[in-house]
Amino acid sequence: MRRQIIFAIGLAVMFIFSVAGSAMATIGAIQSDLCPNGGCLPGTVHPVVVGKSTSMVVKGQYVDLSTSVEISGSGGVDVSYGDRVGGSGSNIVVRFTVHPGAALGERTVKMHYAIETNGPDTFKIRVVRGGSIDRIEQRVPGLIAGTTRLIAADAIPVNQRVTLVFSGTQLANSQIAARIGVSNPQTLAACTETRCEFQVELTQSGSFDLNIFDAGVQPNAGTLLYKFFYGGAERITVAGTVSAPTPTINPPLLSGGVVSPTTFADVAPRANMLNIFRRQGNSITVNGQNFLAVEDRWCSELPTPTTPNAAQTITLPDIVWGVTNVGTAQINVAFTSQLTANNQVLQTQNTPASSLGPGATQNFSFHRTRSTVRVIRFQLQPGCFVNPRDTDFFEDPTFTVTADVGNSVPESNANRANNVRSY
Repeated sequence: MRRQIIFAIGLAVMFIFSVAGSAMATIGAIQSDLCPNGGCLPGTVHPVVVGKSTSMVVKGQYVDLSTSVEISGSGGVDVSYGDRVGGSGSNIVVRFTVHPGAALGERTVKMHYAIETNGPDTFKIRVVRGGSIDRIEQRVPGLIAGTTRLIAADAIPVNQRVTLVFSGTQLANSQIAARIGVSNPQTLAACTETRCEFQVELTQSGSFDLNIFDAGVQPNAGTLLYKFFYGGAERITVAGTVSAPTPTINPPLLSGGVVSPTTFADVAPRANMLNIFRRQGNSITVNGQNFLAVEDRWCSELPTPTTPNAAQTITLPDIVWGVTNVGTAQINVAFTSQLTANNQVLQTQNTPASSLGPGATQNFSFHRTRSTVRVIRFQLQPGCFVNPRDTDFFEDPTFTVTADVGNSVPESNANRANNVRSY
């Protein structure tokens, strides 16, 4: 009789573990950058970005009892578990590290249990591009009939359909992110990994970021879309009025039918300013305190912490600004350019005569009076953050670059309109 009781108890224990470890372990929702507010249903495919790390919170009864996790595919994506919460609101954090060489496309994540009567719980992720933008240019009619040329995207006409050309890396399958002032963006055919063209109408004047992301993200209304934006040069400047179309010029023929070249002078601030330190995207709240998100590269030397958070004081590199010859003529005169902020001149630089050929850029470095700041990574929150209450906290102001402050370069009035740019 005693043996029968012991045997019955053993069967009951096995049954309880079997139920708790598998049959009742069911994913109810997954919270991620795609679905940050409460999570999405299990059938949702959650994007993860090449070259970045991210975390998701898998919610459901007994999912915290999972013993191991694996991911399909040929490598390039590491997956592991983080914190677990048991009880009625059980959940478990699943961490992903996507290496730069990871193959694009969907993968299946399998959550295993000690006893699996119905197999592991599964959900899907999609590896998407994490590109970088080197420059944005506007395609305009050329000076010879039937041709086009590229100019800096710093004097784009407002309320006019234009073609913008993005150059960089991993740009194939890109699309422009929705924002105020951007109307009906369309990706043109034949995008490559290094160049992608878009047609768009810009209905808001001023300087602002025009971001792109991999179209495989497929965001919903609550998605933290900035998490998927490509880095690099995303700032453009839209003029306050519609500019007249560039006239088509049929230059005279020289002897033998050779077309004489038509040249023009045009200097402008460089397309982007490097090493600006500012908040970006949404802030987060941790233990009742507010933290501001900054570019993830500022935390590049901070690994994902094994404790609730990890911090490091870094020294920011100098600001890099400059001027570019966006015309077709050599600039044969010396001219002066300035960097300003808060109505103060921060730096004045001279460009010698005959030192700036067509397409060339002259760069200058500006050293801030403050250049150290403490950056933070959190265990359960992907990204890089700063604490605005830190004594060493600061953000860069809006910088303005004026090329050729003395109007020494023989530019036309139309070309001189792009001599000032804010970043």
